[in-house]
This record gives sequence, C-alpha cells and structure tokens, in this order.
Amino acid sequence: MLPVILISDNTPQDIYNSVLKYHILSKIPQAGIFEYYYVHPSVHEAPYHAAAYILLNEHHFEKNTVFFVEINTPEQTEHQKILLIEYDTKWIFTPNNGITGLLEKEKINRIYFWKEYITTSFYAKNEMLNALQNLILSNFEVTNDFQPISYEECKKIYRPSITEKIINEKEKNLIVPALYIDSYQNLICFFKKKDYEHYSKDYDITIKLPLSEKITAIHSTYNQQPSDQPIALFNDAGYLEIAINGGHFSSLMLDKNIFTGISAFILLNLKKKN
Repeated sequence: MLPVILISDNTPQDIYNSVLKYHILSKIPQAGIFEYYYVHPSVHEAPYHAAAYILLNEHHFEKNTVFFVEINTPEQTEHQKILLIEYDTKWIFTPNNGITGLLEKEKINRIYFWKEYITTSFYAKNEMLNALQNLILSNFEVTNDFQPISYEECKKIYRPSITEKIINEKEKNLIVPALYIDSYQNLICFFKKKDYEHYSKDYDITIKLPLSEKITAIHSTYNQQPSDQPIALFNDAGYLEIAINGGHFSSLMLDKNIFTGISAFILLNLKKKN
C-alpha cells in the first residue's frame, strides 16, 4: 500500500471528495488514502495554517508517504505552479500557495514544479493528480517532467516568529505564536520541547494566561489537572499545547483579544534562576 494523505479544505460530506478519491484510486490502485479535512469553527485561522500543522506533525509516517494538499487561497491565480516538495523522507504535492513558508525549512531537501500549470478549479483531480501519477510510475525518481525551483522562488506565507521582550537583566518575556487550534479548542504553540529545555536550564518559566491565570509546570497527560483547570503539555509532535481539562481554551483566548488577524500568541515569562 502507498500511503496518500489527502489534506483538504472541503467538508467530509462534499461530493467532490468522493470524486477526487475515485480518480486517485483509478490512476493509482495501490494508494491507501487517509483524509484530513480542515473543518474548524474559528474564522480566525486560515486553512493553509491548519494544513501546515499537519505537515509539521508528520505523525511518524513511513518513508515515501505522499501528502496531497488541496487547499485553496484567496490569492490563487490561473496558471499557478504545482509544487513537489521533497520533505525529509516524504513528498508533498501542493499548489504554490504559500505553504512552503510555513514548513520547517531545514527538512526541505528539494523543490520542483510540475510541467502543467493549474488551469481548472478541479486541479487536484487533473493536473496535480497527473504529477502524482508521474512520481509513482517512476518509483519516486523525479523525472524531467518536473523542473527544480528554489525555496526563494516559491510563494511563502510566514507565521510570526517568537519575540523576546527584555524586562530587566533577570527577567524577560517570550511572545510565542500559535500554530494551530485543534477540534477540542486546544492551542498548539510554535514552541518545541527542545526550546523549553533550552530556556529552563537558566530560567524559571511561567506561562501567563488571560484572567490572571498562569501555568508553572508541564504535565504529561490532561487528567493531571482537575476539570476546568488550564494545563500545559508537549504533544506527540513535540509542540507546546495549552488546554483546559474538559473546557475550551481557545474561546478564552478570543475573548481576551489576543488574536491579531489569524495569529494567536501566548506569553512565557522567564526569570533567572538563583
């Protein structure tokens, strides 16, 4: 079986998804299709940010897993390039819609664009599927039907980076942007376990929340906190996750106007250890 991860901003009930899966299996019978649908109640998060979070996770998929990204953006134009991204040991097919800038750059080995441009609204079952079939038939050897393109030439959407605010010589704040809000309304932050371990060598870390709430410890499971209490832990992909046990944390964030456009932030206070 060839794992094909379909990432779509359609709903699971959309008939187009069935049509797309039919065409994929018609051309690539050995494909096993696994689906991620971007269906989120928050209008503050763009679908390509959600798609990028799935790609950042990778969920320990095996070598040569294919991510087939069917995410439209308001800026999508006619004759847009279709990209093939060799990402670590995986492959990503996506329109040149900016997702490249949301990936971990150090994991990008090479980027190519397909010989056909997007000319129809159903590009996923036409031009992009042709590109996928070409890669599979060549046993994952990139053919001359793909041309190299540099990272700099690709369209990129950038998420905000971590901002450091010095308070005094012994104290500072880190403003950490959010990556994603999951279906349980938990906030996943652009702050990895290795970052926490780096800072915690020299600093005591407090996660500051709205309504004067704060978190001073990292837990490993949700039930380590009482119901309706905030909790912080690192998820399977190693990213900091802020939640309320049995509640909806992101709604609290929205009420406090921490969102700016599509970006949410969490504040980490760092104090020098004695």
